[in-house]
Amino acid sequence: MVCDVKPAVISSVLQIAYLAPTGGTTMKETVWRICDKVFSQELSKQLNWCGRGVKRGFKPMKLCKLIVQSTLSNPLLSNSTEVEAENVIKEWLRLSEDRKGGRRKREEKKQAGQARRPEVEDLC
Repeated sequence: MVCDVKPAVISSVLQIAYLAPTGGTTMKETVWRICDKVFSQELSKQLNWCGRGVKRGFKPMKLCKLIVQSTLSNPLLSNSTEVEAENVIKEWLRLSEDRKGGRRKREEKKQAGQARRPEVEDLC
């Protein structure tokens, strides 16, 4: 029997089948668990939803669609929509700088900058 299914379609189905069991009880938990499984910290910091600035846009990528479909295949999220999943992905990308010590590093850098900044009285 000849199979008319394109290899890309088979690949997508297999990828969804791999990501879907990641699970979660809420949309946010499911998306975050899948994104943590798929992205490295460095890659996540190079992406945003639309591709503004120097970052690459995630919205047009095939991986975005795979994550959305994997999330929606969770039986606990049967009444959820693609828009809800996309909004959680946007939030996950927006907060990627703060993950795995990023927030602490930013705070340390901010405090070091304040320590070096002269007071207004010192300038007069």
